[in-house]
Amino acid sequence: MKSKIKFLFIALIIIIIDQFCKFNVISFEKTIGINKLFTVANYSNFEQAYSLGVDSIILLLAINILLIYFLLRILVKSFNDMSNANILGIILILAGEFSNLFDRIFRGYIVKFVKIFDSIPFNMAHVSIIGGIIIIIASTLIVMLKAQEN
Repeated sequence: MKSKIKFLFIALIIIIIDQFCKFNVISFEKTIGINKLFTVANYSNFEQAYSLGVDSIILLLAINILLIYFLLRILVKSFNDMSNANILGIILILAGEFSNLFDRIFRGYIVKFVKIFDSIPFNMAHVSIIGGIIIIIASTLIVMLKAQEN
């Protein structure tokens, strides 16, 4: 039997770590870097979500809330039929979405705090979202490859 508590705990830990890092970056207002390889600083994002270039906070919140709603709905309806990998993937995406939603509601913007080389700044929530997507894709590909073997 799958433990819903285990998955909830994972989501809460990700949200807490992300918010803790964001709080510290905002509070200390220092840039820490190793050449241009790795930089930690406050890179605030007031205008974008999902690289859409949307400048309406209401539209950004609506997109975020709708995505959370649909993922929760999928999770609740299909939890017992889903693989642990797919559940974990959705949980990781939801944790990142909730953490960024918290930023948009209470700060008015998303705090990004990590840059590798000259990449686009990101935060732990983004890592969680991308990790969740990768897990779902990998899990789906493995199932498809196993089905072709049979």
